[in-house]
Amino acid sequence: MEKQTRVIELLDAEFGPVATPVFISIDPKRDTPELVDEYCTEFHPRIAGLTGTQEQVKKVSRAYRVYYNEGIKTDDTDYLIDHSIIHYFVGKNGKFIDFFGKNMTAKEMAEKMRARIVQDAEKAKNRKQRRGVESADEDDDCALDAESWRECWSNGRPKVAEEPMKQ
Repeated sequence: MEKQTRVIELLDAEFGPVATPVFISIDPKRDTPELVDEYCTEFHPRIAGLTGTQEQVKKVSRAYRVYYNEGIKTDDTDYLIDHSIIHYFVGKNGKFIDFFGKNMTAKEMAEKMRARIVQDAEKAKNRKQRRGVESADEDDDCALDAESWRECWSNGRPKVAEEPMKQ
């Protein structure tokens, strides 16, 4: 999460808030929406924390090929969850753009994201010139806000469950 915070700071310094960083808890048994929100806010106020039912978490994990496994439980509240450590870069249209493993630095992540944001801005500019319209961002991949994330999950990109995940 500290790395994600640094990426936010690097991108915000250049572009302003162009995207909403999202954290999805894989432990809905312990992580209530309030706890997830509190946890995310400790790192950065713009990180949207999401959780859902066990089934929703399973579907999201499968969609993004996230590994997780509950370790040995000593009781219902004292356990660890082993999980993959991956940051995903997803467009506002819900499409996967890239992923960043745990060995990639915040600067490297921000540079890759920056390149895509600049590329999308250029595409939007070219579409605008061709179409002669004021708003040409409907096909852009980047710049996903929190409400778009909720719509993305509830509209099935990737299909998670019948109800949207909780923030």
